[in-house]
Amino acid sequence: MPCSPFFVLTASIFGQVVTTVTVDELTPGLKSILSFAVPDQRSGKFELQYSHDYAGVSASIGLTASPVVNLSSVFGTKALAVGADVSLDTATGNLTKYNAGLSFSNDDLIASLNL
Repeated sequence: MPCSPFFVLTASIFGQVVTTVTVDELTPGLKSILSFAVPDQRSGKFELQYSHDYAGVSASIGLTASPVVNLSSVFGTKALAVGADVSLDTATGNLTKYNAGLSFSNDDLIASLNL
């Protein structure tokens, strides 16, 4: 079955119209999302998301002259999961966000470590 885009338009009381175009299942587990707000010309973003039984990966980039690139991923099972989230400002070359986490779960305990 061919994938077809899904459009959502949302209007706010502040005079903004947010448009989101989603194409699901480009290949099994892969989704693409394009979003932008009118009249905010700097709000555009393109995102790819991949989801699997034991992994999830997301990459997004702002649709500006010097965009922010964001990468996030999580790998794991019901008992153990590891994830990370990193953002890079391409204008300065600096990491603007970096987070990591580890989670452990069983019947008696749920523990996590976030950095």
